[in-house]
Amino acid sequence: MHTNRPRCFALMGLAAATVLMVGCGNKPADARRPADTPPPKAVKAGSSQGVQVAVVEGADMLFTLDMAAMRETPIMQAIKARREADGKTAPGKMGEDEWVRIQEVTGLTEKDFLTVLLSADLDTIDLDNPKPSQEINGAMGSCAIALAKSLPFPKLYECMGILSSRSKGAKLEEIEIAGRPVARVLPTSPKEPVVHTAVSRGGNTLLIAFNAAAMEGMLARDNANEAGTPDPKLTELGTKVENGTQVRLLVLASDGMRKRIQAKIDSFKDPNPQEHQTKAGMMVTFFSPIRNIKNFVMGAKAGEALDVILSGDLANASEAQQCAHLLQSFIVPMIGKSIESIDPENKLQVDDSLMADNKEATLLFTLKVTAQDVIHWQQPGS
Repeated sequence: MHTNRPRCFALMGLAAATVLMVGCGNKPADARRPADTPPPKAVKAGSSQGVQVAVVEGADMLFTLDMAAMRETPIMQAIKARREADGKTAPGKMGEDEWVRIQEVTGLTEKDFLTVLLSADLDTIDLDNPKPSQEINGAMGSCAIALAKSLPFPKLYECMGILSSRSKGAKLEEIEIAGRPVARVLPTSPKEPVVHTAVSRGGNTLLIAFNAAAMEGMLARDNANEAGTPDPKLTELGTKVENGTQVRLLVLASDGMRKRIQAKIDSFKDPNPQEHQTKAGMMVTFFSPIRNIKNFVMGAKAGEALDVILSGDLANASEAQQCAHLLQSFIVPMIGKSIESIDPENKLQVDDSLMADNKEATLLFTLKVTAQDVIHWQQPGS
């Protein structure tokens, strides 16, 4: 367990986490596309374009990862070499035995995973629901992963059996949605989400959703060979990310979302109970600058190092300046101390690259991560 992990990667999702923390607006799950939204685009089956079926209608959050391009960068090659030297080949937190079995079943290797796309309509997430899994299960969100090889559904089902077996009591079943076979995993813990997985018509795209409605929409788009249509403003927001960026996160704040953010910030101002006044004051000070946030963008470009740029339109220049000041004077030093505590004798370069600033109403936060930084964080106890 990494108990003292540096907080710089957590900060990468600061705005997105804030959005999720305060909940969402009241846009119905079946909201129609705006009249000025272009019709869905056809997607080419069997290519990385196939991940576009994961774009839910009216999406206001979009995450993309170009795995194929990122794997070839010097920083990722260095990290891979170190992991292999340590006897680690499985991706993420997957067990080595699980990874070997999955490769044997599917014939897929790490290089066969090309592109990831995740989208969601954040207004459909019910974060007031006391059951964590239902918060996710109620969301219209979908994920697709482009594959270099075809993956037949029976092999996917077998893989889900391997992965679900580590959760004692989890139930794997085959169901039908939109006339297509779907593998559904029902967890034993209410804190874990139900997972639906399927494959595209050609088998070259892995489809994942946390509820049947989201999977049905994705399969319907796949059946029709169409891509979903995000909010037009989200498409425009994507133009702010530098070309060649392998990781992108785009988030739009709807009117409903801003109202929830403002209500949450205002709730911190309640002076009762008395002992929480100091903590509440800190929360108000920190979060007040984002009460009118319009959007949030994160881009990460890998090369010799990983350059990360975060920006958010706070709709007000003074609030952006205030937020930048708070980050630079409070958060950045805190991250620096956390990083220094990992290995005091070997200063990590990311510490020197942290910077917060603003350009008019836009808040900017940048950092540079080296392979050595990542290797340090992966060490036991980091």
